Amino acid sequence: MEEIEKEVKERLSELDSKLSQKEKRYFHLQSIKNFVFHIFDSKNNIYKSDSRLKLINLKRNKELILDYLKKIENEENPKEKSMELFKNEVKVIGEFMNRNFGFVFAGGKIKYFVFLIWMTCGAFIDFVLMLTSKYSSYYFIIGLLILSISRILLKSKQKKVYGPNY
Repeated sequence: MEEIEKEVKERLSELDSKLSQKEKRYFHLQSIKNFVFHIFDSKNNIYKSDSRLKLINLKRNKELILDYLKKIENEENPKEKSMELFKNEVKVIGEFMNRNFGFVFAGGKIKYFVFLIWMTCGAFIDFVLMLTSKYSSYYFIIGLLILSISRILLKSKQKKVYGPNY
């Protein structure tokens, strides 16, 4: 086990037992747990690459996770800094995880916004079809809603979700 891996897992375990549920959401701890699950556990890490640049990025993101955990250990008022921490720290790691591990930005309350977007797209398609033909049903709105829900459930089961307050 690498030194950085050991330290990250210890700090994460300590924070998990020390913080309340509300504080965990403010610190986006579930997102960080999902990152650690895929980056550090070799059986989950399907990041196989001969590219030196990608391996450097992987190491850099391991260090970013450790730095983030060190930063939040002594944070007194998580509610005020929550979105700043997400934008400056978690989102950077999340974008790397999205590109290389198939993560989705749909954790926390953002998933409801994703559902709303898909439902709006489906409603628009159904509306256009209703205006241009005799077709008047709600197949697209229902289909796109089912698609988005099943995608988020699948990614959640695979622990490939991150988001604010998640």
